[in-house]
Amino acid sequence: MANYIPITRTNYFHITPGTEDAFIQWAEQYGGTVWRDTEGRYALSGDNEAAWTRAASVDEDADPDEQIHAADEVATYLAPNEVAVFMEVGYEKLRYLYGQAIAVHADGRQVHVNLHDVYAKARDVFGTDAHMTEATY
Repeated sequence: MANYIPITRTNYFHITPGTEDAFIQWAEQYGGTVWRDTEGRYALSGDNEAAWTRAASVDEDADPDEQIHAADEVATYLAPNEVAVFMEVGYEKLRYLYGQAIAVHADGRQVHVNLHDVYAKARDVFGTDAHMTEATY
C-alpha cells in the first residue's frame, strides 16, 4: 500500500486584528508553517507532516472529532472581505496525482477546483465520442 504525499500552501491574506496569536497557535498545533509578509498578511504551508494539509478534504477514516476542516477554520480568522486560497498537490507512487484549490471567503463561502475536473470539462468541449483515459495506472 502506497502513502499519499501532499504539500499545501496558501496565498497571503489579512486576518482580523487581535486574532493573530490565536491564528498562529491554531496553525502551528497541526505542524504547519506560518509566514507573515511586510504588509502584515499571513500565509500557511505544510507538507505530509502537517495534519491540515488536506485543506478542506476530510479523511473518511479519521474520527469525526479529529477531522480538520482548515478552510472552514481559517475563514473564522479572515478579515472582512478577505479570501484565503489553499492549493494542494500530492501523489501516491505516481499511480495517482492529486491537486485541488479551495478559495474561502471570510463569510465562509467556498469555491473548489480539482485536477480531476478536467475530465468532465474535456467531455463537455470535445464530446463524449472523444477517447480519453484517466492519468492513473
